[in-house]
Amino acid sequence: MSNEKPKIFKNLLNDFHQAVMNFIVGRWTFSSTETDNPVRTVVSQFPLALVDKDCTEDSIISIYCHAINYTVRYTNWLIPNLKVSVFQLGCTAPEFASDRFKAITAKDVYFPEFRIAFMPRKHDMKYLGRCYMDILISRLKKYE
Repeated sequence: MSNEKPKIFKNLLNDFHQAVMNFIVGRWTFSSTETDNPVRTVVSQFPLALVDKDCTEDSIISIYCHAINYTVRYTNWLIPNLKVSVFQLGCTAPEFASDRFKAITAKDVYFPEFRIAFMPRKHDMKYLGRCYMDILISRLKKYE
């Protein structure tokens, strides 16, 4: 019985907090702005033999990045609109790549936007390309 009281009090506090936030923030609309023809920016390139040891061909793999922008518009004039970007990273495997490499690169990876102070967006994409390389390497280790 003594455990029930703190739980009820916590639920009441959560409900009160939610009601106050709804009153302050107000209603909002959510929209995604993604173009029909997404522009994929090449952020990094690497030789296929570096990752896929079964490949005998000499080829370059390009990591591409695509930004998906989301906007949250609040009806309350006190709250500024929120703009958030999510980056989709991936690469395409050539025909002569091994089935293991094709399976690894079949799924794209999504990263939220992280802003480093005073750095342009191109710089962020470069670091995201390196993160994607690390993910590819960890996926390859799982398949071994």
